[in-house]
Amino acid sequence: MAAEPGAQTFDSGLIMFEMVAGEGAQPAATDTVEVHYHGTLPDGTVFDSSVERNTPATFPLNRVIACWTEGVQKIKVGGKARLICPSDIA
Repeated sequence: MAAEPGAQTFDSGLIMFEMVAGEGAQPAATDTVEVHYHGTLPDGTVFDSSVERNTPATFPLNRVIACWTEGVQKIKVGGKARLICPSDIA
């Protein structure tokens, strides 16, 4: 997957595709963030979605799965990205 155009692979195994560049600050691990997300399985099956509930999730970034703590810190406010989380950091 990392060979796909625009993919970034990090030492943790996280693969990130920036879909929309944000502007401004990037959150720190200790920040509380508000996000919309789709949680999907490798086959694309959605198992959870704040978008479908029409309610963004708000949480301290250091209180979620390691993949989100790492990945969301790389997204600027207003940005949109696809994170592929290996099981050991999910």
